[in-house]
Amino acid sequence: MNIIDRDQIYVGEVISTNNMYAEVPNRENKKTIKVSSWYSYRSMLFVLNEKKFANDLLYQSPHYPVLNISDDDIFLDHRGDIIVIKDACSLSALLKYFNYDQTLDFDDIVKIRNVFFTGKFAKDNCQLFGYKEIRPDKLSNRRLYSLVNNGVLASEYFNVLDERGDRKYTNNSLQIGNAFKPHEDEGPIKKLTRFN
Repeated sequence: MNIIDRDQIYVGEVISTNNMYAEVPNRENKKTIKVSSWYSYRSMLFVLNEKKFANDLLYQSPHYPVLNISDDDIFLDHRGDIIVIKDACSLSALLKYFNYDQTLDFDDIVKIRNVFFTGKFAKDNCQLFGYKEIRPDKLSNRRLYSLVNNGVLASEYFNVLDERGDRKYTNNSLQIGNAFKPHEDEGPIKKLTRFN
């Protein structure tokens, strides 16, 4: 893989779970797979492989199944702990808005990770997603936002970029770290320096 199609790039949350179930079909008569409890490992930028599993764009990690994209039987027939990708979100519209070329190389992927997933990008550009800063929370020193209108980009991106970024709040304290760094429970995983 030397190049990646911009419209095939997703971000999602790598989790470990043993508690999945199928939700009753929705209006489109499509069931969704839900998890009721999980342990969050990290964020992942990925494309789908031929089996609709996640192909990590930053690390040489296993190809994990993606909830509500990969074959449902993988999740419903599984017993015990499994590592999966939860809340996959296509970055196509975001990357197109910011004038990324249709085909991207490894350097472009690293730039995407470093620009959009700092933990600050969504808040610093909240108006793009229809949000407005309303006031800082004096107790936790956190900035608070409210959805006020339709932005030029989907409001969904505000939470996705914020939640998948490097800055995390835990028990009202800010912890900064690499949100994409593999968890030790994933086994030995190497950082990519280029696409294979």
